[in-house]
Amino acid sequence: MAEQQKFDEDYYLADLYEDDAVKDLLSYNPCLTGNLSYNPCLTDLIDNKISTYLGLVDIIFAYCYDVRSTEGEHNVESSWTISKLSSTLSWLDTFTSVEETLRACYRRCLCYPLYRNWEFTVKVHHDTVQIFNGGRQTLLKCLLDIHRCFSESYPHYLLNDLYITDYCVWIQSADSKQLQSLTEAIKKFDLKKFDVGLNLPFIESQTKEAMVDDVIENLGKDVSNIKIPHDSDDDSTDSSGEYTETDDGSTDSECSSKKLRC
Repeated sequence: MAEQQKFDEDYYLADLYEDDAVKDLLSYNPCLTGNLSYNPCLTDLIDNKISTYLGLVDIIFAYCYDVRSTEGEHNVESSWTISKLSSTLSWLDTFTSVEETLRACYRRCLCYPLYRNWEFTVKVHHDTVQIFNGGRQTLLKCLLDIHRCFSESYPHYLLNDLYITDYCVWIQSADSKQLQSLTEAIKKFDLKKFDVGLNLPFIESQTKEAMVDDVIENLGKDVSNIKIPHDSDDDSTDSSGEYTETDDGSTDSECSSKKLRC
């Protein structure tokens, strides 16, 4: 698959262990809800099929990534980010299940954008659930925001004609019960690292083992460089406190006494 070829282990590990910028973005609380008027009498321009709802999940997931990564202030890269992270928009993909949709979302978030961090992607997943919890009005607000981003970017404005405009019309009369059911499915689905097919657990375990080996090796070098001082032997009679005998058999102390008497 395209994500498998694009996945960069070094990039992923850098965002895993050097995550200062990511930590700041994880604490960001995006304002993803709002009130918009809508007209439920508009005619559906998209067939009411499961692939339509799942395509919406895919697009909103990509949108949530951009909102969190830019802290709510879209930039010149926003249209690229949204279109690239959405399989629906990037190569007209369709889905048949929530699991398939979310797996694709996670994979692309770990392969293409600026921040390729698992915890960050999980946060984006939660943001997506929050938007769907807001119902049709919140979804319409986000779709209109995407429409504005694309309209200001070449050639992404074409995606408005292909998808976003129709989605903006369709969402106003989408089945609320199906949206609620879809929201619950997205919320309950818990994707694990081994589910995305990028061999993440193995990569992380190998890296941790290498890091431990480096620490042990460095500790060994530090220990070998430590010099332990040794006490020098003092053979002098003064420091040892021992008495030496003279030629006549008397000790040094006895000789000293004789001199004093003289």
